[in-house]
Amino acid sequence: MLGVCVGGRTVVVALAALMTLAGCKGSQPTNNLLPTTPVLVVAAGNAQSAAAGHAVAIAPSVTVTSNSLPKAGVTVTFAVASGGGSVTGATATSDANGIAQAGSWTLGTTAGANTLSASATNAASVIFTATGTAGAAATMTKSAGDAQTASAGLALTTKPAVLVADQYGNAVSGV
Repeated sequence: MLGVCVGGRTVVVALAALMTLAGCKGSQPTNNLLPTTPVLVVAAGNAQSAAAGHAVAIAPSVTVTSNSLPKAGVTVTFAVASGGGSVTGATATSDANGIAQAGSWTLGTTAGANTLSASATNAASVIFTATGTAGAAATMTKSAGDAQTASAGLALTTKPAVLVADQYGNAVSGV
Protein backbone atom coordinates (compact mmCIF):
# COMPACT_ATOMS: atom_id res chain seq x y z
CA MET A 1 0.00 0.00 0.00
CA LEU A 2 1.15 3.50 -0.81
CA GLY A 3 -0.06 7.01 -0.12
CA VAL A 4 -0.51 9.09 -3.29
CA CYS A 5 -1.78 12.54 -4.13
CA VAL A 6 -5.29 12.60 -5.61
CA GLY A 7 -6.95 15.98 -5.93
CA GLY A 8 -4.60 17.49 -3.35
CA ARG A 9 -5.29 14.79 -0.73
CA THR A 10 -3.13 11.80 0.21
CA VAL A 11 -5.03 8.57 -0.44
CA VAL A 12 -3.87 5.05 0.34
CA VAL A 13 -4.03 2.82 -2.75
CA ALA A 14 -2.79 -0.58 -3.79
CA LEU A 15 0.40 -0.72 -5.83
CA ALA A 16 -1.42 -1.83 -9.01
CA ALA A 17 -3.72 1.19 -8.79
CA LEU A 18 -0.71 3.46 -8.25
CA MET A 19 0.74 2.38 -11.57
CA THR A 20 -2.33 3.76 -13.38
CA LEU A 21 -2.00 7.17 -11.78
CA ALA A 22 0.38 9.55 -13.51
CA GLY A 23 1.07 13.21 -13.26
CA CYS A 24 0.18 13.77 -9.62
CA LYS A 25 2.48 16.73 -9.04
CA GLY A 26 4.42 17.18 -5.83
CA SER A 27 3.39 13.87 -4.30
CA GLN A 28 5.74 11.42 -2.68
CA PRO A 29 4.97 7.85 -1.65
CA THR A 30 4.51 7.59 2.10
CA ASN A 31 6.05 4.10 2.12
CA ASN A 32 9.51 3.47 0.72
CA LEU A 33 9.38 0.32 -1.42
CA LEU A 34 13.10 0.30 -2.16
CA PRO A 35 14.80 -2.74 -0.61
CA THR A 36 17.00 -1.94 2.35
CA THR A 37 20.51 -3.28 2.72
CA PRO A 38 20.98 -6.50 4.64
CA VAL A 39 21.97 -6.29 8.30
CA LEU A 40 24.14 -8.93 9.98
CA VAL A 41 23.79 -9.64 13.70
CA VAL A 42 25.73 -12.22 15.71
CA ALA A 43 23.40 -15.14 16.41
CA ALA A 44 25.72 -17.62 18.16
CA GLY A 45 29.37 -18.46 18.74
CA ASN A 46 30.74 -15.17 20.08
CA ALA A 47 32.94 -14.62 23.17
CA GLN A 48 34.13 -18.21 23.50
CA SER A 49 37.38 -19.77 24.65
CA ALA A 50 39.16 -22.96 23.66
CA ALA A 51 42.64 -24.40 23.87
CA ALA A 52 44.96 -22.78 21.33
CA GLY A 53 44.95 -24.69 18.06
CA HIS A 54 41.53 -26.25 18.76
CA ALA A 55 38.00 -25.51 17.55
CA VAL A 56 35.54 -23.50 19.63
CA ALA A 57 32.50 -25.43 20.88
CA ILE A 58 29.84 -23.40 19.04
CA ALA A 59 30.23 -22.63 15.34
CA PRO A 60 29.79 -18.90 14.63
CA SER A 61 26.50 -17.86 13.01
CA VAL A 62 24.74 -14.64 12.04
CA THR A 63 21.17 -13.63 11.44
CA VAL A 64 20.62 -11.69 8.22
CA THR A 65 17.69 -9.27 8.18
CA SER A 66 16.27 -6.69 5.81
CA ASN A 67 13.50 -4.33 6.86
CA SER A 68 13.73 -6.05 10.27
CA LEU A 69 12.66 -9.37 8.71
CA PRO A 70 14.78 -12.52 8.25
CA LYS A 71 16.39 -12.57 4.80
CA ALA A 72 17.01 -15.90 3.05
CA GLY A 73 19.49 -16.46 0.25
CA VAL A 74 22.20 -14.01 1.34
CA THR A 75 25.79 -15.25 0.93
CA VAL A 76 27.83 -14.66 4.09
CA THR A 77 31.61 -15.07 4.16
CA PHE A 78 33.41 -15.95 7.40
CA ALA A 79 37.14 -15.16 7.57
CA VAL A 80 39.83 -15.27 10.26
CA ALA A 81 40.61 -11.65 11.13
CA SER A 82 43.34 -12.04 13.78
CA GLY A 83 45.09 -14.64 15.89
CA GLY A 84 45.59 -17.18 13.12
CA GLY A 85 43.65 -20.39 12.90
CA SER A 86 41.13 -21.41 10.28
CA VAL A 87 37.45 -21.64 9.45
CA THR A 88 35.61 -24.40 7.59
CA GLY A 89 32.42 -23.73 5.70
CA ALA A 90 33.63 -20.17 5.21
CA THR A 91 30.86 -19.35 2.74
CA ALA A 92 27.30 -19.94 3.93
CA THR A 93 23.90 -18.90 2.58
CA SER A 94 21.23 -17.63 4.97
CA ASP A 95 18.25 -19.97 5.41
CA ALA A 96 14.54 -19.14 5.66
CA ASN A 97 15.15 -17.87 9.22
CA GLY A 98 17.98 -15.62 8.01
CA ILE A 99 20.64 -17.79 9.71
CA ALA A 100 24.04 -18.38 8.08
CA GLN A 101 26.53 -20.53 9.97
CA ALA A 102 30.21 -21.36 9.49
CA GLY A 103 31.21 -25.02 9.66
CA SER A 104 33.75 -24.60 12.48
CA TRP A 105 36.33 -22.13 13.80
CA THR A 106 39.73 -23.39 14.91
CA LEU A 107 41.76 -20.89 16.91
CA GLY A 108 45.38 -20.02 16.24
CA THR A 109 48.16 -21.87 18.04
CA THR A 110 49.26 -18.89 20.16
CA ALA A 111 47.28 -18.33 23.37
CA GLY A 112 45.42 -15.01 23.37
CA ALA A 113 42.83 -13.06 21.40
CA ASN A 114 41.36 -14.37 18.14
CA THR A 115 38.77 -12.72 15.89
CA LEU A 116 36.62 -13.90 13.01
CA SER A 117 34.64 -11.63 10.68
CA ALA A 118 31.36 -12.31 8.92
CA SER A 119 30.49 -10.19 5.89
CA ALA A 120 27.94 -9.95 3.10
CA THR A 121 27.58 -7.67 0.09
CA ASN A 122 26.21 -4.24 1.08
CA ALA A 123 26.19 -5.13 4.79
CA ALA A 124 28.43 -4.02 7.63
CA SER A 125 30.68 -6.83 8.87
CA VAL A 126 30.36 -8.30 12.34
CA ILE A 127 33.24 -9.60 14.47
CA PHE A 128 33.33 -12.72 16.64
CA THR A 129 35.87 -12.95 19.47
CA ALA A 130 37.44 -15.94 21.17
CA THR A 131 40.32 -16.48 23.56
CA GLY A 132 42.88 -19.18 22.96
CA THR A 133 44.10 -20.68 26.21
CA ALA A 134 47.11 -22.91 26.89
CA GLY A 135 46.33 -26.56 26.34
CA ALA A 136 47.43 -29.53 28.38
CA ALA A 137 51.06 -29.73 29.50
CA ALA A 138 53.11 -31.40 26.79
CA THR A 139 56.73 -30.36 27.32
CA MET A 140 59.05 -29.37 30.13
CA THR A 141 62.32 -27.58 29.45
CA LYS A 142 64.92 -26.18 31.79
CA SER A 143 64.83 -22.40 31.95
CA ALA A 144 67.23 -21.42 34.76
CA GLY A 145 69.78 -22.73 37.22
CA ASP A 146 71.44 -25.44 35.12
CA ALA A 147 75.17 -26.30 35.36
CA GLN A 148 75.82 -24.49 38.68
CA THR A 149 78.30 -25.48 41.27
CA ALA A 150 78.43 -24.74 44.97
CA SER A 151 80.18 -26.09 48.01
CA ALA A 152 78.35 -28.83 49.86
CA GLY A 153 75.70 -27.44 52.18
CA LEU A 154 75.51 -24.02 50.47
CA ALA A 155 72.61 -22.81 48.34
CA LEU A 156 72.97 -22.38 44.60
CA THR A 157 72.96 -18.80 43.37
CA THR A 158 70.11 -19.35 40.89
CA LYS A 159 67.11 -21.51 41.75
CA PRO A 160 66.58 -24.30 39.21
CA ALA A 161 63.44 -23.70 37.13
CA VAL A 162 61.59 -25.33 34.24
CA LEU A 163 59.07 -24.09 31.72
CA VAL A 164 56.00 -26.27 31.24
CA ALA A 165 54.26 -25.69 27.91
CA ASP A 166 51.47 -27.10 25.74
CA GLN A 167 52.17 -28.66 22.34
CA TYR A 168 52.46 -25.19 20.75
CA GLY A 169 54.84 -23.69 23.32
CA ASN A 170 52.23 -21.75 25.32
CA ALA A 171 53.17 -21.63 29.02
CA VAL A 172 50.98 -23.83 31.22
CA SER A 173 50.51 -22.67 34.80
CA GLY A 174 49.62 -24.63 37.91
CA VAL A 175 51.61 -27.73 37.00
